[in-house]
Parts: sequence; structure tokens; C-alpha cells
Amino acid sequence: MVVFQIAKFLIKSEEYHFTFKISLGTATALIILAGLPSIRVIPFMVWLVLYFSLLIQFTVKIQNKIEYEKHLFYKIILLSVASLTLLGFYLHFGKMTIWLMVSAFLFAILAKRKIDIYGLKWLWTKNWLIVISIAIGITSTIIQFRKTVVLFNLKLLPFIGLTLLAIIVLAVTFLLIRHYFLMRKIRKDGIRYKEEKKRKEKEQKEEKKREEKEQDERNAKTEKLKKEKDLARDNFLTELLNGDNDLEKYFTNISVSNVKKQITWGTLLNDALMMSNHIITASFNDGELILVKIFLEKILKRINTAKHGIEMEYTGEKEIRDKIQTQISLFAE
Repeated sequence: MVVFQIAKFLIKSEEYHFTFKISLGTATALIILAGLPSIRVIPFMVWLVLYFSLLIQFTVKIQNKIEYEKHLFYKIILLSVASLTLLGFYLHFGKMTIWLMVSAFLFAILAKRKIDIYGLKWLWTKNWLIVISIAIGITSTIIQFRKTVVLFNLKLLPFIGLTLLAIIVLAVTFLLIRHYFLMRKIRKDGIRYKEEKKRKEKEQKEEKKREEKEQDERNAKTEKLKKEKDLARDNFLTELLNGDNDLEKYFTNISVSNVKKQITWGTLLNDALMMSNHIITASFNDGELILVKIFLEKILKRINTAKHGIEMEYTGEKEIRDKIQTQISLFAE
């Protein structure tokens, strides 16, 4: 804390965050509290080499950079604190006081993260430094109390070993049980999937058979209708060929009323006109076409005869004449 207060009074600045100041001061106090036990020459020389190599690297990096030289002394203190904690890890290893050095190192890292030391950023921004320092403290404590009886007349190291072994066994058991239930679920899902697949395949086959049956029925119905239509066509052509004897039923299906001035016809003649239209559009047999044309012309002639020369257009006359004239117009002149 004395070193921290000297630095604070020498540097009249409010640029540094309060957290930086209190963290650096606390780290310095923890190092002083832990103290530095008697140290042999070789470890001390190693620390001197580490410290001065970092110091030289730091000062060379900021050379001729005024913005980094402004608080050089403050930053050198931070570097000193951090390097002393590394030395403290060695001196206090196997003692509870190592946790003071771990805490000091963590406070030094916290202080560094509030400012920027140019050229040494890589040393402080890696989280693995924190993990390593804590791991060193845990390892030191385990070694320190390795002969202490903890539980069931077991010393610390065997107890930790058995605990870790138990954790590993439990973890492996848990994984095996989880794997077993997972494989069981996969097996059940596989069986369910196969059953579902078979069911769908069966349904698809049944659906296909049903569609084929329906298609066969439609084809049979279509073929039947075609045969009936062809038969009706052949019968109609036969009637056309036989002349007025067979066509008289169509002519008498027309009713012409000169009193009502109205023309009506039944479904028989209407079917004959539909058949005539089918033959005209589908047939290329001149004999058939001529018979149809003569039939249509006879219908018009019968209408004119029934009207007795009356030129007035009767109700319904335009409709039947348009149907017949439309079909006649399909013949080339």
C-alpha cells in the first residue's frame, strides 16, 4: 500500500479508473502480507531475467511514444507486481499463502484490464492465465494436505483419487445407461418406422388397386357409351339411308301451330339434330354427309309446308332454324 500511495502522489492524474487503483493497491498489499521467504540465488536470478526481459520489451515498445510515457512509473509498478506474483507461486507452493499470491495475480490482471500497456497486451488478456493461476493454487493445496486424513481413514490424495474415480464411474454408467435407452428408443423407432412403412405400402397397394379398378370401370363405361353411341349413329345412318319411311317419326316430332304462331319439337328430333352434328364434325364419308344434309333440308321444308306460305316468323322458329342452318353451314359450298 505504501508503494501504491507513493505512485498515487507522484502522478497527479484522474485518468485511471478507481478500480485500477484499488486493484493494484490490493495486489501490492497481498504480496507484502504473504512476504517473500528466503530465496536461493538461482530462482532469484530467474525472476530477475524474467522481470528485466519484460521491462526491456515494454520500454522498447513505448520508446518515442509520448502518450505511453506519461504514466510510465505507474505502469512499471503494475509490471513489478505481476512478476512478483509469478515468483510467489514458486516460493509459496505447498503453503496456504499461495492463495494470497493467486489473489494478487488476479487483482493485477483486473487492474491491467482498466488501462492499456502497449506491447504487453498479449500477457493479460488471455483467460487461460486466470485458469492456470487458480489451478496452481488448487494443486499446491492438494500437495500440502496430501497426508491429511479426510474421510473413512483416507488421506487427501487417495480420497481425491477415489472421488475422481467414482465420478468417472458414475459418468460412464450414466453414459452407458443413456446410450442403452437411446439405442432402445432408436430400435423402437426403427420397428415403428418399418411397421408404418409396411402399412403405408399396403395402403398404397390397396389405393393403386382401387384406382385401377375405378379406371377399368371408367374405361368399360366409356367403351359401353362409345358402343352405344356408335350403335345409335349406325341406326341413325340406317334411318337416313331408308328415307322418309324411317324419318317420319322425326318429322312428326315437330308441331307447327298456325293459330298460336308457334313451333315446338320434342327430344326425339333434338337427339337427331345432335347426332347429325356429330356425323358432320366427325365423318369424312361423303355418302353419310349427303344423307345428313338432305335430312336437315327436309326438316326446313316440312316447317315451310306446315306454315302454308306464311312468312311471319313463329315463336321457336328462329331457334330450330339456327340449329339447322348452323349445321348446314359446315358443308362447303
